Amino acid sequence: MRALRAGGTTGEASLAGVLLGGALLTKNEGLALAGILAAALGLALVLGRLSRASVGGVRWPLATIAAHSDCEKETRRARENRALADPSGLSRMPQAAFLLRPSAAARLGLALALAGLVALPWFAVRGAVPSIDEGYPSMFTRENLASALAGGRPADIAAAFWQSFTNCARWGFLWIAFAFGLAALLLRRGLAELDALAAGLAALLALTLYFTVLLVSPWSLELLFATLIPDRLLVHVAPLAIWCVCAAGWPEREVA
Repeated sequence: MRALRAGGTTGEASLAGVLLGGALLTKNEGLALAGILAAALGLALVLGRLSRASVGGVRWPLATIAAHSDCEKETRRARENRALADPSGLSRMPQAAFLLRPSAAARLGLALALAGLVALPWFAVRGAVPSIDEGYPSMFTRENLASALAGGRPADIAAAFWQSFTNCARWGFLWIAFAFGLAALLLRRGLAELDALAAGLAALLALTLYFTVLLVSPWSLELLFATLIPDRLLVHVAPLAIWCVCAAGWPEREVA
């Protein structure tokens, strides 16, 4: 997410890429979740650019254009203060490549490229690993989806997710807070802060992916639910949900 922040650097984007590549090697779902994250980051970048090209930043009814203007003034004032404190720029010269601040798109591309490079060993061997009836990409066919949607499977899966979201003994108020946090982010910030937008999109897309996978899964839902699904899947999304809840209470920040 830091790759989309205005203050992000090349070094931070590089570290993010290495960590993301390591995540691809830790779980079977790592590759799919990385794809979701890449899609969310790219979509957030596009939406953010479109919002700033329209009315200086799209804002929802409860968030004002004045707040965006104030943020720009603070950013400009910070640059002026840095220039006054170091008019020659000498203190910044030794920072070199790892503290360069290229565009958000360039930082994002660097992070994703490094993630793919780190995960190359897994890509090389994954084709030889048996799927054990879980080759889900091949199951996303029109026939499978139509068959699943025609029965009661979607309602059963939705009920299971709802039971997990509202299970306060297991999750506390995390998922309730996540829903309110997303609403607060949209109402207060609109599409201005790309990292918050990307985190929310990634969480929602991951939940949608898991719902769809359960739709086409060849396994019985009763058997899957007995193995603590979907709670086991929610563990993968919980850190992003926590991040969104925290971000909803942060003051507005400089955008990329």
